[in-house]
Amino acid sequence: MIRPRQAGVAPRRTDWRDPYWWMAVVSLAAVTLNGRFGSLAVGSFLAVWVLYCVAVPRRALDGLLRGGLGWVLPAMALASTLWSDAPDVTLRSAVELAMTVAIAVLMARAIDAEKFLSALAWALVPIVIFGAMVGDTQYTETLEVASTGVFGSKNNFALHVSLMLFACIAVASDQRQDTRTRLVGLVGILAGPVLLVQARSVGALLVASPSIAWLLVVILLSRMSGRLRPIAMAGIAIVLVLGGALLGVLVMTEQDVLLGAVGKTSDLTGRGYLWYRAGFLIQQRPVLGVGYSAFWVQGFPEAEGLWRSEHITGRGGFHFHNYYYEMLIELGYVGLIACSAAFLAIAAWVFTWSIRRPGPASAFFSVMMLFFFMRSFVELDFMGFFGPTALIFPMGWVYATAALRPAPAAAGVWTVPGPPGRAPRLGAG
Repeated sequence: MIRPRQAGVAPRRTDWRDPYWWMAVVSLAAVTLNGRFGSLAVGSFLAVWVLYCVAVPRRALDGLLRGGLGWVLPAMALASTLWSDAPDVTLRSAVELAMTVAIAVLMARAIDAEKFLSALAWALVPIVIFGAMVGDTQYTETLEVASTGVFGSKNNFALHVSLMLFACIAVASDQRQDTRTRLVGLVGILAGPVLLVQARSVGALLVASPSIAWLLVVILLSRMSGRLRPIAMAGIAIVLVLGGALLGVLVMTEQDVLLGAVGKTSDLTGRGYLWYRAGFLIQQRPVLGVGYSAFWVQGFPEAEGLWRSEHITGRGGFHFHNYYYEMLIELGYVGLIACSAAFLAIAAWVFTWSIRRPGPASAFFSVMMLFFFMRSFVELDFMGFFGPTALIFPMGWVYATAALRPAPAAAGVWTVPGPPGRAPRLGAG
């Protein structure tokens, strides 16, 4: 006997039967392991979506055309080849950035936001947890042992732990996800805080805490009626403003004590000189910069000097630890204004999505916007490629615009307004 489905309860998803979901899991796992396996991981990441384009070229083209504002940074990066101090480096990096954005919008076209979160949780949980068990460690400024997992540094490890934690909270709270996926999410939720502590990254802990709070708020809003949401949002806004003000006062008044407790100084242990040099370099090429990825090039005197001062013997894999300085040096004020405007517009669409249609998926993408903004003063999440975080902005744009786009009327069907309180009646065209 078949029992009738309970009214109002959406059916559970069956992601495991979707080949596109498997493609997302494989490609997300590959790009997450980029730092460990290099070209092999990147090649796997690209190969999956080349096969997708070959299999369904029309659908792939439609996905690429939906990239919208996600293409602004790749376009600026490619254009900067014309004035770059190292045009070959700029061209290669810009193409890699464009390929990352292309795969992001293809993935958003192939699977919906809930399936993406499921795939992300399945990709990150085993890699992050197992990597922490067998991976490397490093000493912090206070001579504590910090986990780096398979990500090369404690900060990169903490970033991926945070990303895993956000995705796991979203899938575990989503009643439409299947039981196995929600259990994976629960594992990630239990392991995430422990791994963040093992990373010994105070910055990650400070940024992750308000991000998780916002994530839970949006998920909670999805459980409220439409009438209560504006009241709840007003109360939350007041709490956030007051909490932010109190935190700002605490940081300003007790800055030296807080930083000293974790072995850092007011210039974040040496970054003050790095930022001082950045200010000087920006004045030399303020309009268009030196070109995308064209500063940290071996043989360039300023880069060589900063590598020596920071004891970077490998002469690579380094940056100014600040999105705004890095963007001004590479793409100048033109690039900073254009790309920042695009990022803010994407974030605005995503936050509108999370408020108008709150749920685990919109909560995840909105919290990533907040998370990236808070990190922008010390990291370059907006500018990278071939990493899971590089996929978030273009995918957020695709998902948010699709969710907020008015549903088209069915072909040959028109609506007849009914009396107040009754849904419109359909009529034949």
